Amino acid sequence: MSNHAAKIASLEKDISSLSHNIKDTQSKIAELKKAKTAITGELHTLSNNATLINQPDITSHIWNGRHTNQFINIRSNIAHSYQNIQRETDGLISHIEQEIENLQMQISNMEMFLSIQKQQLTDIKKQVNH
Repeated sequence: MSNHAAKIASLEKDISSLSHNIKDTQSKIAELKKAKTAITGELHTLSNNATLINQPDITSHIWNGRHTNQFINIRSNIAHSYQNIQRETDGLISHIEQEIENLQMQISNMEMFLSIQKQQLTDIKKQVNH
């Protein structure tokens, strides 16, 4: 195998591998976007339901007695739990967004390198044909 033939085979192998890696990374991005959409939808549902914590209203006409304070404390704990879930979920969404950006940057770098390798392959094939 000549030096050019070996270089061509190597470049073709690298091009194929990079193309495969780009497709895999694009699939990862699609999965992350799908997960983000699902999480965002659940967070929206959670936010909508958070208002139900305060139903029914606690008034002296409805609630009176020793269990009133206990019930108010339970509601307060639930509200704090909702806030914690909201904060943690917001953090998760931010992490997903950052990972998507990182993967998009990786794709950009791989595409740039792929372009360079394709150009090298073209140049070598031109040399062989002349």
